[in-house]
Amino acid sequence: MLWDHLLTFNFRFFSMFSQKKKGFTLFELLIVVFVLAILIGSGIYGISTAGADKFYAESCVNTLYGPLSNWIYSASVGKVISWDVVPDAYLIKVNSQKSGFGLYYTWNAGEIADSVFSLPDISYCQKGAKYRVQATFDFSEIRMLPSLRPSGIENWFTIYSGLDSLATWAIVLKFCSPAAETDCHDFWEIVFDARIGAVRKRFCKRYLPKDGSTSENGKTCKERTTGF
Repeated sequence: MLWDHLLTFNFRFFSMFSQKKKGFTLFELLIVVFVLAILIGSGIYGISTAGADKFYAESCVNTLYGPLSNWIYSASVGKVISWDVVPDAYLIKVNSQKSGFGLYYTWNAGEIADSVFSLPDISYCQKGAKYRVQATFDFSEIRMLPSLRPSGIENWFTIYSGLDSLATWAIVLKFCSPAAETDCHDFWEIVFDARIGAVRKRFCKRYLPKDGSTSENGKTCKERTTGF
């Protein structure tokens, strides 16, 4: 958008003077440089500020995704907690406030917390009044068996929403700027797939247009990356 304005300005400005004469005076060139500097400076400031906020927000997403991916890997290889603690199952449980999750394992008929994560406590998930990352957890628990192998009638990777089991589900993450904004942009999502025992994150790369607009300037995601 910024470059479109610059190109339009350049074309009109130079066209105006080219109709009168072939060359430009030093004063005329200085005016062009001055105006371009103002346009570029203001544009870069706006772009850099918004870009920096989204960059920090992506750090929040990675802080959530990393432990989830590592925990699923631990389940897939049947990782032991210590020399005498071999988990019977590995769990991902959404907290009661729906603001984060905990990584747990079951052992010796008990359920033990390995680590917990809550968005309000994670750096870069909110930056004062400038922005915040909003998360929606539509599942309650993921249960994985060691080495991702079934045991009797129990499945090796199960996603629960209440009492129902799901094939795939996601943590939906939105970018809200300013932080008080309630109508937030679709951002990333962390997708779990019980069919293959995997997790991946997907970024929104194209948005639906706002009403009456032809550009992709809306907040609802139209197309996401395939995931990685």
